[in-house]
Amino acid sequence: NCIIRILFLSLSLFITIYLFFIIKQYLIAVMTASIVFYQIVSLIRYIERTNYYLVRFFDAVKYEDFSQSFSGLGLGSSFNELKCSFKDVLDKFQKARMEKEEHFRRLQIVLNHIGTGLLSFQENGQVDLINNAAKRLFHMPHLRNVIELSALNKKLVTTLMTLNPGD
Repeated sequence: NCIIRILFLSLSLFITIYLFFIIKQYLIAVMTASIVFYQIVSLIRYIERTNYYLVRFFDAVKYEDFSQSFSGLGLGSSFNELKCSFKDVLDKFQKARMEKEEHFRRLQIVLNHIGTGLLSFQENGQVDLINNAAKRLFHMPHLRNVIELSALNKKLVTTLMTLNPGD
């Protein structure tokens, strides 16, 4: 598609120059120059469409939006290949995400059935994971931050916040 566009652009440019400088048909040369201008704009838009699809693809991956579809029908075989590649990559990302969520759900089920209280939190105290045994131990059905435990025992919060990662 690009080759055909460039060939027509070259031919139109040659005809414009020929009409303007050799035959001195200025009116017709201006008309063919407008065709050259249109072909240049059309070629730029055609090429920018690839960039548009790339940006959409990277945004879809970045925001984990696997519902995106890419149409490029009638734009040439390279766009069709690009569209198929995008679809394949997004499908693999979606599959990997689903497997990751499934593993996390299994981990949650196992952790909730352990009789020992387990608590995992970040450096700022935000709770990542708490099992049912820990909820019963702290008498808290929901715990978003370790600092909320200060109502039970301030020394416990201080001890938890001074722990090293993995302790």
